[in-house]
Amino acid sequence: MRRYLALLTPLIAGCAGNPPQNNPANWIEPSQAVQLAAAKPEEGIRGTFLLTVKTAERTQSGHLFLDSEADYRDQRNLAVDVVPVAIGQLQAQLRSSPEEALKGHEILVKGTARRTKIVFFANG
Repeated sequence: MRRYLALLTPLIAGCAGNPPQNNPANWIEPSQAVQLAAAKPEEGIRGTFLLTVKTAERTQSGHLFLDSEADYRDQRNLAVDVVPVAIGQLQAQLRSSPEEALKGHEILVKGTARRTKIVFFANG
């Protein structure tokens, strides 16, 4: 089960019309986001999140997950869910696949971090 998943409307720095706040004092790091989201499980926490992308993987449904931890099951992980339509826009801006271009780099994401339960299915 992926314990904490930030379902952020991915406005990765410079990728949308409203860029994230430029004041580092307002940025929320993964550990803070996980704690704040756990405290407000229904509504989550809105803000601008700063994370280093340690892993980037596409799912069978076409979503791209950018994770702050090497193992997405880590309770400290903050994951950014990039929806398929945004992946194409991001790829055009980066001129490379987002998986390759973002891995190992810091990103700013504006949105809402929520605690999300992930169910694993085995053999189907």
